[in-house]
Amino acid sequence: MIIQYITSILYFFEDTALYAYLLLGSSLITIHINYILMRISYNKIRKIAEKTFKVRVMRGGVLKDINNADLVPGDLYFPDG
Repeated sequence: MIIQYITSILYFFEDTALYAYLLLGSSLITIHINYILMRISYNKIRKIAEKTFKVRVMRGGVLKDINNADLVPGDLYFPDG
């Protein structure tokens, strides 16, 4: 990314400003597209993380069914089936 900006400055000094504008414009468009895609992915992950379901764990030698939000380090998880 830094190389693009340095190259744009050089294009300005060489009187080829059109190339500099194209390079900067494409860079800005790419940044915005990446930001939008990142926000979409973040929202999908957040929705998945908010889902609650029951899991079977062993605490203190006893099997219990608890919500996934109540899991703590050290719980032994037992898949259904």
